[in-house]
Amino acid sequence: RARGGGGGGAGGGGGAHRAAGGRLMHGSRVQYPVAAVAAPPGAVVAGGGRAGRKVVYVASVVTDEDDDIFGGEQTQQPQRPAPDRDPVQSRPRGRIFDATVAQLIDKTPSEIESDAIQSDAVGGPSYPYDETMKVGWERTFSPAADPTTGERTNVDVASLLYVPSSGYGGGADGGGGSRGDEYEGDYLILAGTTAGSGPTFGADEVGGEDDLDGFLVKLRADTGDEWNDAGGDRSRDPASGPATSGEAGGASSLRTRHAVRISSQPGRDDTVRGVCLDPDTADGAGNGPRYAYVTGSTGGVMDPDSPTAPTSDNDNAEKDAAASSSPQAFILKLNLDSMTVEWRRQFGSPGGENVRPTGCAVSLAPPPSSSSSSSSYGDGGNKTAVYLAGTVAPGGSIVHGALDDRRTYPLGGSDVFVVRLDADSGEPSWARQTGTSQDDWLAK
Repeated sequence: RARGGGGGGAGGGGGAHRAAGGRLMHGSRVQYPVAAVAAPPGAVVAGGGRAGRKVVYVASVVTDEDDDIFGGEQTQQPQRPAPDRDPVQSRPRGRIFDATVAQLIDKTPSEIESDAIQSDAVGGPSYPYDETMKVGWERTFSPAADPTTGERTNVDVASLLYVPSSGYGGGADGGGGSRGDEYEGDYLILAGTTAGSGPTFGADEVGGEDDLDGFLVKLRADTGDEWNDAGGDRSRDPASGPATSGEAGGASSLRTRHAVRISSQPGRDDTVRGVCLDPDTADGAGNGPRYAYVTGSTGGVMDPDSPTAPTSDNDNAEKDAAASSSPQAFILKLNLDSMTVEWRRQFGSPGGENVRPTGCAVSLAPPPSSSSSSSSYGDGGNKTAVYLAGTVAPGGSIVHGALDDRRTYPLGGSDVFVVRLDADSGEPSWARQTGTSQDDWLAK
């Protein structure tokens, strides 16, 4: 977290916030950087073309609080989640938060030396930030205001990922450019949680509910524009129609061309915690990742084999009644070309204890010439696998219909869990729970 403005005494440069090089995120509003990702060499930059310098992207949540937040009293109280809700992160300053993404590019030595903005910065010579990076572009993403009350809701950011698309014209030879109206260059994935709506967040409207839903949106790496605004349509599915509220795990029915909504039942909270990608060579043609795995918590039902799923798939009331009041972990596989969900799995505890995921990881299958046997990788170990990990509350264990009798058992206090799933089918092959007699948590 950083505050913009003048510096301290000689050499102070803003006291504890002084940075030698890099980029200080100036501004009168409080900003919480959440995620950062470095682009590979030769990444696209603002204005097109390929950069010979480092390119970094930073995703932040930015508050609407713009008064003297450090020198005076806070005038607006943060939105606090109800005790029975799985909260997005609560932050001490600000009430409503937007999401921002900025592209930062290394300055050349001559730019650093001659940059008048740096030599004449606010605060004069006592503000000696010779910043080594400049902003290529910055974009702010805000949910639509309620048409009746004018109120807006928060956005929370979980992940920012860079996806190279060399196979679609975005490689070094493609110059990160376009073919006709269709952008074919590298792109960013921004993922998070909101109760609001809008094209960025995968839903034109949310049906009057104020529950939290996850979202994932694709942004052009060269400009930060939403893919839809850029005219690209290789992720378009005309049959999907406009974004509307959906059924259990109905992320595919809530997508737009460039964004997807992660939702279970109306009125049930669904929060995104992390995203992981297939390795770049997953399709064997060097076309970059084609799939993303999204993980988070749900208070609803996304998976018919989850502990809270009803016996009947036809009774929505039964589904709603069966939905867990305690958060359970989910993971889903998303096709990045079509923005459709290929499978989703949900893991909970039979006693209703909270199961909170932290993140995921993907491993490639061993090559055909590998001497590694399936037993070296566990059940089904000769296939590409995705791993889901997190923390289960005291007394809880991990269960799923496909695990049969291979459920885990509590070890005392909160425990760490890991589940291995087949990346193609989503079938879980094993689950492990580990910990001590005290509380144990998985670090993010």
